[in-house]
Amino acid sequence: MEFLLNILLIFFLFGYGIVNEAQLSVRRICGLSAAGGVCENLDLNRYNSEKNALKKSVKIEFIGTNGNHQRILDLIKKINKPFTVVMFDAHSDAKPNPGKIHCGNWVNFAFKENPYLKRIITIGITKGIRFEMAPSWCNYELIKSGKHVIFPALKVRSYFKDSKIPSTVSDLSDKCEFDYIAKFFGSPGYYVLWETPSYDGIRRYIENGDSVYITIDLDVLQGVKTPYGSGKMNISTVSEIIKNLERDYKIYGVDICGTDDISSKADFEEILKCLRK
Repeated sequence: MEFLLNILLIFFLFGYGIVNEAQLSVRRICGLSAAGGVCENLDLNRYNSEKNALKKSVKIEFIGTNGNHQRILDLIKKINKPFTVVMFDAHSDAKPNPGKIHCGNWVNFAFKENPYLKRIITIGITKGIRFEMAPSWCNYELIKSGKHVIFPALKVRSYFKDSKIPSTVSDLSDKCEFDYIAKFFGSPGYYVLWETPSYDGIRRYIENGDSVYITIDLDVLQGVKTPYGSGKMNISTVSEIIKNLERDYKIYGVDICGTDDISSKADFEEILKCLRK
């Protein structure tokens, strides 16, 4: 008799476990805690529809202040097919120093991290791009090779020392002028008046079939307070470029950094609207 009671107890506990797990699953679907709550009018069709829509939406990573921008390296190294990074940033993030990876130089390391990366297109630079400051803020070798394409927010001139003007720079410029006086004194160089952002200009540098990864530093925007200042681009220009990219290319992923200051709230929400159809 005792043996039979034990068998019945085992079956009871087993059956209770199955029912309990089923209840927990329903609670998870409903967004309720395991501790309680009633799931009424559960619409599984709507749940599956929302789940499928979520799978199709762009994955967005929030990586903190712009002092964390180098965290993008952990995100893009997982990509295993040809892609282009489109970066919105007031800085080049390509300071040509070989030291420790940080938010100001991560671009120099990106191509080493992932051989599938074709190009980084930086939109909205305003810091460290004027005149002779540019070589200390931008890795000229990456620009010269065509791997780093830049579109400053405003019409500015930079100066680079070189014996000739590379086509990768002249193609990006409104005007290039060789410095013949400096050449006479044995230190040749040239001035470049950069082209400002336009979608047609940007898409020239995204190869057919490539997917796009978007990285946004909110310091690119005017009026937004971040630890590294603010830029000169307005949200409507940034939004329009993002909408066009999402329309024309497969967006592999997006990350956003900069600030949680209240000054960023409206622009932040506008960016999310572009990415969440």
